[in-house]
Amino acid sequence: MDIDSIRADFPGLREWTYLDNAFICLYPRQVREGYDEFLDQWMNFSPKGAKTILGEWLDKANHVRGMIADFVGAAANEIALTTCTGSGLNIVINGTKWEKGDNVVFPEYEHNPMDTTMLRRYGVESRPVKVEKGRVELSDLEKAVDDRTKIVQVSQVSYVNGFRFDLKEVSDIAHDHGAKVLVDSTQALGALATDVKEEKVDLRLCGPLQVPDGACRPCVPLRQLGASR
Repeated sequence: MDIDSIRADFPGLREWTYLDNAFICLYPRQVREGYDEFLDQWMNFSPKGAKTILGEWLDKANHVRGMIADFVGAAANEIALTTCTGSGLNIVINGTKWEKGDNVVFPEYEHNPMDTTMLRRYGVESRPVKVEKGRVELSDLEKAVDDRTKIVQVSQVSYVNGFRFDLKEVSDIAHDHGAKVLVDSTQALGALATDVKEEKVDLRLCGPLQVPDGACRPCVPLRQLGASR
């Protein structure tokens, strides 16, 4: 691995040592080149060969979907591309059948917490779990989960201080009560090895994976969403 050649792909690293990836990451020249190609095709309406421009975009989206699937141990048809992590969360909320008395469990410092006006309208209880000295104890999480819990939401790596959950243990707690596990992996994918099947996670959100704001981000996997309806 040639670290110098990798750093050369990131123009921002010519003068800086950049450490604030938890807030917003630098993206490499390949992303800029791909974005320029996309805009050129759109402006000139010039897809390759006999394809329509929509066909070209769909082919590229499917190719990226397959790459992401290989990267996280999922199937390509389990990958959804959304405009941001919050949009992925909204897909989960809107795709779940809620009943009055259901509850959702999440750490009190969660970046996109499952505490929304819509869930309150449905009569869903939010159960934030306390954070002490930057940590969430699994015993506290377990106390908050019961048989009316629909979703347990955690970040794989906290954007606040880097705290990491053992996702298998979180999944075991949730699944023992019939709940789904929703994980925000924005701070983890690309830095930590991830296997969605081994970790038993039902739904995973991630963004931005070194793309400009407003571009598509992955939400994986979605195979369990139908079971929540």
